Amino acid sequence: MLQQCSSDDIVTTALQAIGGLPRDFSAFQVLRNAGAIRLTLQRFTSCFHHDSPFGVEWYILDAQGAERYCRAWMRLTRGTMERWPCDLLKPLDQLTNVQGQSHISVIASCACALDSLDSRTPQLALINHLEKFVSGESNLSQLIQCWLLDTLLECSIGWELGAAVIEDIAKRAIPLLLHLLHLTKRALASQLRNAIALTLCSLTHGVIDPSLFSDENKRQENFHKVIIPSLAVIIQDPFRFGVKDDLLDLTSIEFSRLSAPVLMGSHRLLRGLKNIARSSLSKLYLDGRIGKLVSDDVLADILRILHPPVNITLEQRPLFMTTLLDTLRATTDLNITIGSVRLLEPLLVDCHLPVLRAFLEGNGIPVLLRASRAGDTDSRKLQVVCMRTLCIFLRRSAACRLRQKEFSVIYPSLEINLDVIFHSDLFTTLLSIISVQRWWLEEIAEIWLPSLLELCEVTPDEYIWRSVETIFRNFAENHDGEDKYPRMLKDLDRMREILGSGPCLVELERSSIWSVV
Repeated sequence: MLQQCSSDDIVTTALQAIGGLPRDFSAFQVLRNAGAIRLTLQRFTSCFHHDSPFGVEWYILDAQGAERYCRAWMRLTRGTMERWPCDLLKPLDQLTNVQGQSHISVIASCACALDSLDSRTPQLALINHLEKFVSGESNLSQLIQCWLLDTLLECSIGWELGAAVIEDIAKRAIPLLLHLLHLTKRALASQLRNAIALTLCSLTHGVIDPSLFSDENKRQENFHKVIIPSLAVIIQDPFRFGVKDDLLDLTSIEFSRLSAPVLMGSHRLLRGLKNIARSSLSKLYLDGRIGKLVSDDVLADILRILHPPVNITLEQRPLFMTTLLDTLRATTDLNITIGSVRLLEPLLVDCHLPVLRAFLEGNGIPVLLRASRAGDTDSRKLQVVCMRTLCIFLRRSAACRLRQKEFSVIYPSLEINLDVIFHSDLFTTLLSIISVQRWWLEEIAEIWLPSLLELCEVTPDEYIWRSVETIFRNFAENHDGEDKYPRMLKDLDRMREILGSGPCLVELERSSIWSVV
């Protein structure tokens, strides 16, 4: 049509249609060979009036047509050494300032930016258009938004600017992109979200897979692999990217919403992202950014992802303990409760005094007792997890008491007070559970009783121990001949030896125990 058709209207239509071809159209070179670039620039010139051969003023005759020729020129010249002619820079600049037709000025600004990768002003013009759209000052179709984002992406890959200038542009662009990401949640906006993800990746990491630029299907397939690391970098250092307060909350919501369901699935290609996501989710959780912002389902997924808490440093563990207890106090969701308790257990395994202190100061014992819903046969799994965690706490508390002199040097202002354990309802609940006789012998023999024995060794004068020894011995005798029975008898005999040969004062606690049963 371009080479042989004599109809001017048909040639015009053919040239303008080039701007509507997809990025991955495979025959752009055929069009170039047919002289499409030269013809496009000629038709672009015809959309203006030049007052004289030596004049400097250009007057727009057909802004809509000029905009379409700009899009055709950008499609035809991508990946080539072609530059916008110097003698047509003035009319292009005129087009960028068209009032009342934002889509025209956006496309003209895109052409200017692609032709001026070494100039700061044309790049900032793209940011300004993005800012006007996000703020609601201008209205852009999804198609024009995609052009704007793709141009910003392409420019960011080829910028010939100083590092400080690039950092400044990124700091202006990233908050706008995050706002736009939050605004585009519909499936119909997937192309926009793909473009946002790639642009964020380019601005935060400085490099993207070139094959993702043209192929929309590849963009969609790799969306999570691109967006999760990009958002993670921003979350780790938000100030560097100009992200503050409410915007950081929005970013946290988006990151949680995107990463949790994917990482909980069986996506093999995304397994390498797990550590990246866990690190950022840990930070957000500790900062209090997601506990109250996301849905219960997402929070439950996040807690499962964070287990075990390998991304939590030794210094962060007391805060993590406090945050988990706050979550347990605030929730009534079973999955969130189980996820929180499962994270408490590995925190307590290490004999780390500040963590134990945080557990006590956060009323960890009553919080876990409440969570266990003792006596509710429909939540035995939760009961077991809660009581196991409490027993581990008892064991570590006993170990800290034994190492009190050593810890007083390391933590002179901290001291473990075991009185709170015996003044709580922990033993009443524990003994009532054992009395029901519905629990796994291995759990009792390997974790519960050994933990109690270690605490008994450092607090032998507490009156409750005789009741503990009697009721646990009764439990053991009901499992006579089973695999762990000898282990329980050995520990119970050791407890009796510690306590001496006095009478078993079961009556001290029997009334409260059986009232619970």
